[in-house]
Amino acid sequence: MMTRLEVGILISLVILVFFFIVKSKLEDYKSRSTSAKPKLYAINLLEQKGYKFSGYCSPKKICFFKDNVKSEDLIKSVPIVKKDGKAFLVESMPKNRSLSLKDNFIKVKILKTITCYNDIDGIVFVETKNKYVKECTVDIRKDNQSYILRLAMLVLFVGIGFLIAKLVI
Repeated sequence: MMTRLEVGILISLVILVFFFIVKSKLEDYKSRSTSAKPKLYAINLLEQKGYKFSGYCSPKKICFFKDNVKSEDLIKSVPIVKKDGKAFLVESMPKNRSLSLKDNFIKVKILKTITCYNDIDGIVFVETKNKYVKECTVDIRKDNQSYILRLAMLVLFVGIGFLIAKLVI
């Protein structure tokens, strides 16, 4: 049988755990509601600059290698705007980051999003503090090495085919 002290400690532990669960849920709710405000402000700013809001893209999970280690990253749903028939993803920059394409953080963000969404022509970076908009289009060039390898394989198989045909006849 449990004593009153043990029951009191057990009830206080249950109340404490319940308090922390409710507190974490409230913090998540507040962070979600405040995280949407900069994106809405960025979309409104882009509409003033001549872009048209077209919707949100679905979140995607990507896998990549970094320092010979497999890494996974989740790209959140991002708003899409259109201008002159081209579709752009909207990235709102935090106030403490400058908008420079020499920054590695921005380069990695561009590469991750462009490789995930093939039908997107580029990314629009919006700095909401200074109302600055920078459009970034990326042209990804494929390496010719795969074409050379395919051509070499084709020549090899055609040569083997001719050898077999010559031996049979």
